[in-house]
Amino acid sequence: MADQDLIKAECEKYIRAFLSADSRLMDGVFHERAFIYGAIAGEDWSGDPKALAQFCDSAPPSAQQDVPPGAITVLALAGNSAAVRVDVQTDAGLSFAEFFVMQKIDGAWRVVGKAFSSL
Repeated sequence: MADQDLIKAECEKYIRAFLSADSRLMDGVFHERAFIYGAIAGEDWSGDPKALAQFCDSAPPSAQQDVPPGAITVLALAGNSAAVRVDVQTDAGLSFAEFFVMQKIDGAWRVVGKAFSSL
């Protein structure tokens, strides 16, 4: 499988986890030391993958369980590094623009940083 396809597959796991409100679906997507920072409805939020998993599990599941076409855009891919945009919409009416910095570590693509904003 090509790197771009592997990157998208990891991002799809993340989207499915949030649509299902089940953080177990995104196990392994984030490097354990990834840093996450963003804003939800104008309020700053920061944390690590464990805090993100708790946030994911606390949300109600979405009626939509499929990853919408165009939700994942690989913006740049250079060697073992990539920048990816992920767009997520919730049933609660929130839309998120998320930017992942990904690194290929031991042959697997992992998110090492995430910045996001609700729209």
